[in-house]
Amino acid sequence: LCDYARDMKVCADKELVLTNLITAINEVQDKCCGQLLDNWRRDHLTQLVVSVAEEVGYPSAHSLIDINSRW
Repeated sequence: LCDYARDMKVCADKELVLTNLITAINEVQDKCCGQLLDNWRRDHLTQLVVSVAEEVGYPSAHSLIDINSRW
């Protein structure tokens, strides 16, 4: 998550950057037995990720999160 905003700005493959972030969060969520993100934190994390994606011109972030996230 630390490099997400920078990576979204500099990488041409925005979908890959976002997919890698979702995968990393999924792995941590699984290690925490689904207890890492409650509804409030999940909603705010999603808003942050989508906002960054939209800022760099990638409008499909929300649907990609919906499809791939396990949080």
